[in-house]
Amino acid sequence: MLYIVYLVSMVLYLVYGISWERMFLYYDPVTLELLMISCILILFVTGSFRAFGRAFLFAFRKREYEIFQYQESLLSVKMVMRTASVSGVICFLIGLVNSIRSLDWSESDNIGWLFLDLSVAVLALFYALLICLILLPVYFMLKKQQLDRNCGYQPVVCALKRNHRRDCLPDGEQLCEDKKEQKTPSFGDLG
Repeated sequence: MLYIVYLVSMVLYLVYGISWERMFLYYDPVTLELLMISCILILFVTGSFRAFGRAFLFAFRKREYEIFQYQESLLSVKMVMRTASVSGVICFLIGLVNSIRSLDWSESDNIGWLFLDLSVAVLALFYALLICLILLPVYFMLKKQQLDRNCGYQPVVCALKRNHRRDCLPDGEQLCEDKKEQKTPSFGDLG
């Protein structure tokens, strides 16, 4: 329910910030298709369509799950967010290069066309950030549930082990390793 409130308030904020009369200036179907196709392709290539769909069910606690299914869903959401970001940057760079290369530098009036072309190129970044903004609450809800699932609902103490992994321990327990401290070689000992 709160996610729907988040989406509606985000749409209202964007419509208010852009203004309804200028909304058509932010519509570029080619760029949007390129971003969406890259996100769909990455899900198809990795076989993560189901995991991505389950992410929304898991995030809103509509379904019980196994820990490996949850981690797969978390990874698929993260993968789509990163793919959208990288694709947005690539689309922006393509638009930037195309606008600079097509410009006739002999006339000073053409500088205005460069700015118009750049405004279209920036839409790729806008769409990529919009996709990430939509998926960000789902990612954080999944991440929160991962901590709850791994550590339980009790207060936890997270300790950093020697192998740099974070392990969650019930409150009151300590991470003790009775191994002797081994001397790490210095640069002088290596030669």
